[in-house]
Amino acid sequence: MEHPGYSEFPTAINKLKSLETLILSYSNLIHPCSGDCLSQYLTTIQKDTLKNLENLKTLTIEGVIFSQDNIDEISKMKNLETLYLYTTYLSDTINYSSIGDLEKLTTLNVYHVSGSYENVDDYKKLIPNSFITSNKNIKNLTIALFSDDNVVLENVPKLEKLNIYADFMPNVEIKENLEKLNELHLQFLSQGGEYATKQINLKFNFSKMENLKSLYLAGYILSEENMKAITSYNLDSLSLVNCILTDVTLEGINKMSDLSTLVFDYSEIEEEKFDALKNLNNITSLSLKRININKIPDFVSSLTNLQSLDIENNNLSGEIPEYLNSFPQLKEIKFASNNFEGKTLTNPSLKHCDYFRNTLLCLAKEMECTKGQDIKPCSNNDEPITRTITETIKPTIPSELEDTEDPLDYEQVVVDTDDENDDDREGRGEDEVEEGGRGEDDEEQPEIVQKHDNPKEFDSQMLDVWKKLHVGDETKEQQLPS
Repeated sequence: MEHPGYSEFPTAINKLKSLETLILSYSNLIHPCSGDCLSQYLTTIQKDTLKNLENLKTLTIEGVIFSQDNIDEISKMKNLETLYLYTTYLSDTINYSSIGDLEKLTTLNVYHVSGSYENVDDYKKLIPNSFITSNKNIKNLTIALFSDDNVVLENVPKLEKLNIYADFMPNVEIKENLEKLNELHLQFLSQGGEYATKQINLKFNFSKMENLKSLYLAGYILSEENMKAITSYNLDSLSLVNCILTDVTLEGINKMSDLSTLVFDYSEIEEEKFDALKNLNNITSLSLKRININKIPDFVSSLTNLQSLDIENNNLSGEIPEYLNSFPQLKEIKFASNNFEGKTLTNPSLKHCDYFRNTLLCLAKEMECTKGQDIKPCSNNDEPITRTITETIKPTIPSELEDTEDPLDYEQVVVDTDDENDDDREGRGEDEVEEGGRGEDDEEQPEIVQKHDNPKEFDSQMLDVWKKLHVGDETKEQQLPS
């Protein structure tokens, strides 16, 4: 029996006149080939389904072929602030100008999946520019392109934030000066987004964005020309994620006097390039996650205003720099999956710290941020750590003694490696202390009986002496210096 579910969205939705958030989602995915391919069917929304929803503030629609009626009804939602469209089809024959009547609409997100639509002939024409630029009030615009679409930006004078995701290098034409734009996010999505296994050459015109303050690039191969254009802006945030930076220099970053956030996560860059960075005194957040560095770059020592430092998943070893304990605003550190040794930080300003998979570290001080982490305590510098090393030794007993009345049991032997005693011995000289002997200040030792070359001459009366010679008659505590 066929499931009696909805085959279309009910028109009764229009009776929910007080509704403020509405999500209409249709998903019918298919895999028409044996490889990695994806296609899907889209549905429609009947006329009058979206009317009378004048109190709606957020509308999300997925898997729909839009009609002129749908657009006209959305245009009547006078309180609409946010519109999300996922895997929808917007024909370029529709008149979208009425969307411009939505004075409160400030956020527009248009996403499309990679693949094709089974019931749309010209599926590559997915996002008409007339729709994107239909409303002059848009402040936050996000576009995800998985086709050969070009984007023409005009008639968006209030645009503040632009996000473009694509599985190719889109041709973005900016026809007017975006005076309000302060945040730009470009991301190449092939095979995993910011964790992509390949990158693409960056071709983007960074002009006409005179007030740009935040730039995020992911999945691109940058040229020196790209870097010159980027560093011509006095950014306060620069993120180069999963980018190839082997052909660029970093000196231009020093000109960004307002820079407070700097990110190089997952990027390919030579370690010595960081030597060019200096005088970045306003940096509060630095992230160098998984970039295969072997030491913390020298410029970090001058970042006294640092609040967050992420250097996890690198090849860092040795001790954690002591200068990090003097950074008065350092609240968060992420040092996981490295090879640090020595002591953890004791900076009292720390609120979050991650030392996971640094097995050679010891806990210098119990702190709120280290609770729940398996870190052994460090030693007290004033007292040596006492650790007892116990091992089972099975001495070789001459066969003639095996049947004596006092057979030799296994003994628990504790080896004395007290460094202080070692120092005393060194002070007295090798001539004064020999193995089995004693110095003039040592207590009298038991008489040492030379082991006979002929085991047959051993008898049961010598067993006790043999034990002392080969095993020892008491346990001693091993004192290891801290």
